[in-house]
Amino acid sequence: MLSHKAYGARQAMVKAGIASSLLELTLLGSTLAQNRESRILECLTVDKGKHVPKKFGGGLSAIVSTPICGSSSSAVHPNHQFKEYLGKEDDKMSEKKKTVKNLVQQSLHNNMRRTVKRANQIYCFG
Repeated sequence: MLSHKAYGARQAMVKAGIASSLLELTLLGSTLAQNRESRILECLTVDKGKHVPKKFGGGLSAIVSTPICGSSSSAVHPNHQFKEYLGKEDDKMSEKKKTVKNLVQQSLHNNMRRTVKRANQIYCFG
């Protein structure tokens, strides 16, 4: 699937909520799936920052955040709107952190089950 290389396709995938599925496959999938999905996740997260060419960055590659477009009220009270934005992002991040933590725990338990199963098989046949 090469649709993640076009900007419009990436935006459609993000709006459809593909990131959580890709993250789950990255954590729980086979090695091939993990590599493939992590590359697609990288492609999706590149849009969050713009890379500055080396000739403009003094030899260092820098990442410049894209501006957050707000309403005309953002010019009046930028701090208030920024604090509200951070509060909403913290809620989303804590929710995302919980989801990732649960996925990591599931992956750990699955790996432990497989390890115990292999150990028991070797013990029975050995």
